[in-house]
Amino acid sequence: MVNLATIDLHVEAFCCRSPSPEPIYNNEGKRMNTREYRVRKALEEERHEKIQKLLGLNANYKPPADYKYV
Repeated sequence: MVNLATIDLHVEAFCCRSPSPEPIYNNEGKRMNTREYRVRKALEEERHEKIQKLLGLNANYKPPADYKYV
């Protein structure tokens, strides 16, 4: 017999996660603000900030060939 009091359910991991935002859909009905999209956007913004910081520190720094800031 399993005693639920002895099982570690890691409940604290679920309570600390921020709630998902309301879904946003484009005109074709495709969801635009998925978790993957939000994470990718945050990583791209972090990359941009770091490249801009490098450019400020070293004028001879050349950003990666695929770098385009819009």
